[in-house]
Amino acid sequence: MPPSTHSPYPGTWHVQYTTRNLWHGRRNVHVIFTDTNSLDYTYQEISAVEIRSHQELSWDVVGNGKDGKLESWMKETAMGIEDTSGEIRADWRSIWMAVLFSTGLESPGGIDVLCNRQKRIGHETMNDIQGIITSKADHFLDLKGVVLLQVPDDGARNAEIRKAEEQRQLDWEKRTGKNEGISEDLIYDDEEKESSKCVVQ
Repeated sequence: MPPSTHSPYPGTWHVQYTTRNLWHGRRNVHVIFTDTNSLDYTYQEISAVEIRSHQELSWDVVGNGKDGKLESWMKETAMGIEDTSGEIRADWRSIWMAVLFSTGLESPGGIDVLCNRQKRIGHETMNDIQGIITSKADHFLDLKGVVLLQVPDDGARNAEIRKAEEQRQLDWEKRTGKNEGISEDLIYDDEEKESSKCVVQ
């Protein structure tokens, strides 16, 4: 599903850390904020290629910011990062977001820490995020005593899906032949002699 251009937080986000058992044993967890206010997740099991999905309808952003701090001579503006000479460059920092889910019948409660890039959030920033979560624990009972665990993101998702699709195509060609008009019932394997293959002329 492509990211909605009207979502509150556009683009695809990576789940980098979580307190939820939902993501234990899973990898490459991505999420999109839709224009209908849902969070649409896609992910892979640790040892599987297949893409699975999960949707959350009730959530709260309890913190957000950018990964990294500016030097004293840098100034953040709406256009980017301005230096002392007045030159403005694009902001290179990743954006992070801490999303709270209350425990419900269909939703395991806890926190997901999202980032708009695959690159891991820095250690110093993660300490800041943990501090923000702890400071809000009195307002959200689900935040008391939370432990953030890293969610694996090996970057191999697209390549694995492409490879699996190529393998399916090869398997299909082995069953049907590459030439149009060969019946799918005419199954053969690589060891068969050329003379034993039946081809519709």
